[in-house]
Amino acid sequence: NSISSTLIKENDIASLFSHIVTSPQDEVKKWVEFSSNFVLSDGEQHALLGNLNQHLSQMSVLLAGFKPSAADIIVFATVHVFMCHLSDSELQKYPNILRWMDYIQNVVDFGMTLQKINLTKSIFNPPAPAPS
Repeated sequence: NSISSTLIKENDIASLFSHIVTSPQDEVKKWVEFSSNFVLSDGEQHALLGNLNQHLSQMSVLLAGFKPSAADIIVFATVHVFMCHLSDSELQKYPNILRWMDYIQNVVDFGMTLQKINLTKSIFNPPAPAPS
């Protein structure tokens, strides 16, 4: 089953991903609601991304642990198109989202449904050892 690239209409987020969300987990439902609000919030996406970026500042994935959940897949698919259209300077406002998106797109197989986002990764230069 692939997700079509057509525009998602108003109340479709919950129904589109209802086959993924099989248990009544409140946390997953919270992120389904986030996705619905993101699609419906004309002009408010940056504020919602700011909230998501803050949440991810202390998390590797949306729910506890390190393994992507249904919530990660739902939110990733929802914000993906918006993030692809941001300029490099706008993307830099969301470093935690970029880190998370890079992780998700390299762990979850989206097939040909979603294009990979090419991210410029920071080069780690460890400090030189102190002279003895």
